[in-house]
Amino acid sequence: MDYRVYDPNRDRKAAHRIWRETGWIESEDDEKAMDILLSACRTLVVDLNGEPECLAAALPGVIRYQRASVRLSAVTAVTTSRIARKQGMAARLTASLIAEETQDGAAVSALGIFEQGFYNRLGYGNGSYVHAVRFDPSWLKIPSGMRSSLRIPARLSSDDWREIHHAMTTRQIGHGGCVLHPPELDAGRATLDQGWIWAGLSGWRSRCAQPFLLVPAQWRTWSIRDSLSRLPEPRPVHRIARSDQEPGRPGAYGAHGRTRWHPVARSLEPALQARTD
Repeated sequence: MDYRVYDPNRDRKAAHRIWRETGWIESEDDEKAMDILLSACRTLVVDLNGEPECLAAALPGVIRYQRASVRLSAVTAVTTSRIARKQGMAARLTASLIAEETQDGAAVSALGIFEQGFYNRLGYGNGSYVHAVRFDPSWLKIPSGMRSSLRIPARLSSDDWREIHHAMTTRQIGHGGCVLHPPELDAGRATLDQGWIWAGLSGWRSRCAQPFLLVPAQWRTWSIRDSLSRLPEPRPVHRIARSDQEPGRPGAYGAHGRTRWHPVARSLEPALQARTD
């Protein structure tokens, strides 16, 4: 199977078509978000009848393993059009992508498995399921003596994308935590405040004027798994958040809360073997 590097000028419309057929995007704003995401990725495609019909992409980053930071390749997209399915393209292209990422220095490859068993052939293992912790701000019980000292959050917009990226990449992470490096990713998210890969954010700023806690601006019950950012003073936030935990309601956990997700690193030999099959 032959593959090549994605060329946005040549392949953009075909890539949009693939993602529309798979149900990943629906609107022009979605297409803009897709373009921003792929601009930060290593993206490979397979042609069929002269047009891309299979696409795989990965982002560089690091994963925390105990006290060490290890180079990570996060596979962010594997999609095949309707006419090219059941031909083994997705598995072989993903294997080729992993091999190229390995040659570039990545020590661990991770992805979100949506079909049990499919990616095991490439060496991935099934980790624990995502623990999505949700809370509504109305559940928080704050002592009356503290209310006067609490600051009102400020809205963050596309103009703050550098600060947002800095906050996301310098946050406290524990074992299994991941950081994706490309600033284009957060720049694109901030540009599309209500778009496909971004919900509008608000936050509080630390004394150095950097946002240190990012919270979705849509005040509904929301997952904070990807919202917690750098917490210079995690203990008070952690204590206040947990004080409201009630029977039948999940509590909100700060920087020292529950483990969120542990990717499983495995040998890349199956992927390399699949690449040559």
